[in-house]
Amino acid sequence: MFYMISLPTHLRKPHVFPNLSISLREIMEIYGVELKNLPMTILGLIAKAPKMGARDMKELFEEGYQGMRINYYPPCLQPDQVMGLAPHSDPVGLTILLQLNEMEGLQTRKDGMWIPIKPLSNAFIDDVGDILEIVTNGAYRSIENRATVNSMQERLSIATIYNPKIDGHCWVLDSLLMWSKSPNCESPLASLI
Repeated sequence: MFYMISLPTHLRKPHVFPNLSISLREIMEIYGVELKNLPMTILGLIAKAPKMGARDMKELFEEGYQGMRINYYPPCLQPDQVMGLAPHSDPVGLTILLQLNEMEGLQTRKDGMWIPIKPLSNAFIDDVGDILEIVTNGAYRSIENRATVNSMQERLSIATIYNPKIDGHCWVLDSLLMWSKSPNCESPLASLI
Protein backbone atom coordinates (compact mmCIF):
# COMPACT_ATOMS: atom_id res chain seq x y z
CA MET A 1 0.00 0.00 0.00
CA PHE A 2 1.23 3.47 -0.91
CA TYR A 3 -0.56 6.68 0.10
CA MET A 4 0.06 10.20 -1.13
CA ILE A 5 -1.70 13.54 -0.83
CA SER A 6 -2.27 14.72 -4.39
CA LEU A 7 -4.16 17.99 -3.85
CA PRO A 8 -3.54 20.60 -2.68
CA THR A 9 0.07 20.15 -3.77
CA HIS A 10 1.51 22.21 -0.88
CA LEU A 11 0.45 19.42 1.54
CA ARG A 12 2.62 16.78 -0.13
CA LYS A 13 5.60 15.55 1.83
CA PRO A 14 8.47 17.37 0.08
CA HIS A 15 11.03 14.76 1.13
CA VAL A 16 9.01 11.81 -0.30
CA PHE A 17 7.67 12.96 -3.67
CA PRO A 18 11.08 13.76 -5.25
CA ASN A 19 12.34 10.29 -4.25
CA LEU A 20 9.72 8.55 -6.39
CA SER A 21 10.70 7.56 -9.89
CA ILE A 22 10.08 10.28 -12.46
CA SER A 23 7.64 8.11 -14.41
CA LEU A 24 5.58 7.34 -11.27
CA ARG A 25 5.53 11.03 -10.30
CA GLU A 26 4.38 12.04 -13.77
CA ILE A 27 1.66 9.38 -13.90
CA MET A 28 0.37 10.26 -10.41
CA GLU A 29 0.41 13.96 -11.25
CA ILE A 30 -1.57 13.47 -14.47
CA TYR A 31 -4.00 11.03 -12.83
CA GLY A 32 -4.61 13.39 -9.87
CA VAL A 33 -5.25 16.38 -12.10
CA GLU A 34 -7.58 14.40 -14.37
CA LEU A 35 -9.56 13.21 -11.35
CA LYS A 36 -9.80 16.69 -9.81
CA ASN A 37 -13.08 17.54 -11.56
CA LEU A 38 -14.79 14.14 -11.37
CA PRO A 39 -15.68 14.31 -7.64
CA MET A 40 -17.20 17.77 -8.06
CA THR A 41 -19.31 16.49 -10.97
CA ILE A 42 -20.51 13.53 -8.89
CA LEU A 43 -21.19 15.74 -5.85
CA GLY A 44 -23.10 18.16 -8.08
CA LEU A 45 -25.33 15.31 -9.29
CA ILE A 46 -25.87 14.15 -5.70
CA ALA A 47 -26.83 17.69 -4.71
CA LYS A 48 -29.54 17.75 -7.40
CA ALA A 49 -31.54 15.30 -5.30
CA PRO A 50 -34.74 16.78 -3.92
CA LYS A 51 -34.25 19.39 -1.22
CA MET A 52 -30.44 19.53 -1.46
CA GLY A 53 -28.61 22.71 -2.33
CA ALA A 54 -25.99 22.43 -5.07
CA ARG A 55 -24.44 25.69 -3.88
CA ASP A 56 -23.99 24.27 -0.36
CA MET A 57 -22.30 21.13 -1.68
CA LYS A 58 -20.02 23.11 -4.00
CA GLU A 59 -19.00 25.51 -1.23
CA LEU A 60 -18.12 22.63 1.10
CA PHE A 61 -16.12 20.48 -1.32
CA GLU A 62 -14.67 22.93 -3.86
CA GLU A 63 -10.85 22.98 -3.70
CA GLY A 64 -11.05 19.95 -1.44
CA TYR A 65 -8.37 17.63 -0.15
CA GLN A 66 -7.49 14.76 -2.49
CA GLY A 67 -5.38 11.72 -1.67
CA MET A 68 -4.44 8.56 -3.56
CA ARG A 69 -3.84 5.10 -2.16
CA ILE A 70 -2.33 2.46 -4.41
CA ASN A 71 -3.21 -1.04 -3.18
CA TYR A 72 -1.40 -4.24 -4.08
CA TYR A 73 -2.88 -7.56 -2.96
CA PRO A 74 -0.55 -10.47 -3.83
CA PRO A 75 -1.96 -13.93 -4.48
CA CYS A 76 -2.21 -16.06 -1.34
CA LEU A 77 -2.26 -19.85 -1.17
CA GLN A 78 -4.80 -19.70 1.69
CA PRO A 79 -7.05 -16.73 0.84
CA ASP A 80 -9.67 -17.77 3.38
CA GLN A 81 -7.07 -17.30 6.15
CA VAL A 82 -6.19 -13.66 5.40
CA MET A 83 -7.96 -10.37 4.79
CA GLY A 84 -6.82 -7.97 2.09
CA LEU A 85 -8.44 -4.99 3.79
CA ALA A 86 -10.63 -5.34 6.89
CA PRO A 87 -14.30 -4.29 6.83
CA HIS A 88 -14.65 -0.52 7.11
CA SER A 89 -16.55 2.50 5.90
CA ASP A 90 -14.53 5.22 4.23
CA PRO A 91 -13.97 8.18 6.60
CA VAL A 92 -14.00 10.62 3.68
CA GLY A 93 -16.45 12.50 1.47
CA LEU A 94 -16.16 10.34 -1.63
CA THR A 95 -13.89 7.49 -2.77
CA ILE A 96 -13.27 6.88 -6.46
CA LEU A 97 -11.82 3.41 -7.00
CA LEU A 98 -10.12 2.13 -10.12
CA GLN A 99 -9.54 -1.63 -10.20
CA LEU A 100 -6.48 -1.81 -12.42
CA ASN A 101 -6.27 -5.44 -13.42
CA GLU A 102 -10.00 -6.20 -13.21
CA MET A 103 -9.45 -8.88 -10.57
CA GLU A 104 -12.41 -9.40 -8.24
CA GLY A 105 -11.81 -8.69 -4.55
CA LEU A 106 -13.87 -5.66 -3.53
CA GLN A 107 -16.97 -6.54 -1.52
CA THR A 108 -19.73 -4.48 0.04
CA ARG A 109 -22.09 -5.49 2.83
CA LYS A 110 -25.79 -5.57 2.03
CA ASP A 111 -28.42 -7.02 4.33
CA GLY A 112 -25.68 -8.63 6.44
CA MET A 113 -24.06 -10.44 3.50
CA TRP A 114 -20.85 -9.65 1.63
CA ILE A 115 -21.54 -9.01 -2.05
CA PRO A 116 -18.62 -9.14 -4.54
CA ILE A 117 -18.35 -6.13 -6.84
CA LYS A 118 -17.46 -7.24 -10.35
CA PRO A 119 -14.78 -5.05 -11.90
CA LEU A 120 -15.78 -3.40 -15.16
CA SER A 121 -13.19 -2.47 -17.76
CA ASN A 122 -12.37 1.26 -17.80
CA ALA A 123 -14.88 2.05 -15.05
CA PHE A 124 -14.68 3.73 -11.66
CA ILE A 125 -16.48 2.64 -8.52
CA ASP A 126 -17.72 5.56 -6.42
CA ASP A 127 -18.22 5.05 -2.68
CA VAL A 128 -20.11 7.46 -0.46
CA GLY A 129 -18.01 8.10 2.63
CA ASP A 130 -18.84 9.01 6.23
CA ILE A 131 -18.45 12.76 5.67
CA LEU A 132 -20.93 12.76 2.79
CA GLU A 133 -23.38 10.81 4.95
CA ILE A 134 -23.05 13.48 7.65
CA VAL A 135 -23.44 16.49 5.38
CA THR A 136 -26.46 14.97 3.62
CA ASN A 137 -28.01 14.17 7.02
CA GLY A 138 -28.16 10.48 6.13
CA ALA A 139 -29.82 10.94 2.74
CA TYR A 140 -26.78 9.14 1.30
CA ARG A 141 -25.33 6.35 3.43
CA SER A 142 -21.68 5.46 3.78
CA ILE A 143 -21.18 1.84 2.77
CA GLU A 144 -19.23 -0.86 4.55
CA ASN A 145 -16.70 -2.55 2.29
CA ARG A 146 -13.68 -4.80 2.41
CA ALA A 147 -11.08 -6.29 0.07
CA THR A 148 -10.31 -9.98 -0.22
CA VAL A 149 -7.39 -11.79 -1.84
CA ASN A 150 -7.35 -14.88 -4.02
CA SER A 151 -4.99 -17.75 -4.60
CA MET A 152 -4.33 -17.29 -8.29
CA GLN A 153 -3.74 -13.67 -9.22
CA GLU A 154 -2.63 -10.38 -7.70
CA ARG A 155 -5.06 -7.49 -7.42
CA LEU A 156 -4.21 -3.83 -7.98
CA SER A 157 -6.35 -0.79 -7.32
CA ILE A 158 -6.09 2.97 -6.89
CA ALA A 159 -8.43 4.59 -4.38
CA THR A 160 -8.69 8.35 -4.79
CA ILE A 161 -10.34 10.03 -1.83
CA TYR A 162 -11.97 13.43 -1.84
CA ASN A 163 -12.76 15.51 1.22
CA PRO A 164 -13.96 19.04 1.98
CA LYS A 165 -11.34 21.75 1.86
CA ILE A 166 -8.74 21.23 4.56
CA ASP A 167 -9.45 24.53 6.34
CA GLY A 168 -13.23 24.13 6.12
CA HIS A 169 -15.84 22.77 8.46
CA CYS A 170 -18.30 19.94 7.92
CA TRP A 171 -21.94 20.41 8.73
CA VAL A 172 -25.32 19.22 7.58
CA LEU A 173 -26.14 21.21 4.46
CA ASP A 174 -28.33 24.21 5.34
CA SER A 175 -30.78 23.24 2.59
CA LEU A 176 -31.38 19.91 4.36
CA LEU A 177 -31.83 21.41 7.82
CA MET A 178 -34.77 23.47 6.56
CA TRP A 179 -36.93 20.44 5.74
CA SER A 180 -35.61 17.73 8.05
CA LYS A 181 -37.95 16.96 10.93
CA SER A 182 -35.27 15.34 13.07
CA PRO A 183 -31.82 16.37 11.91
CA ASN A 184 -28.85 14.29 12.96
CA CYS A 185 -26.89 17.48 13.53
CA GLU A 186 -28.13 21.01 14.04
CA SER A 187 -24.92 23.00 14.18
CA PRO A 188 -21.62 23.02 12.33
CA LEU A 189 -19.20 20.28 13.32
CA ALA A 190 -15.51 20.92 13.84
CA SER A 191 -13.50 19.95 10.82
CA LEU A 192 -13.40 16.17 10.50
CA ILE A 193 -10.14 16.17 8.64
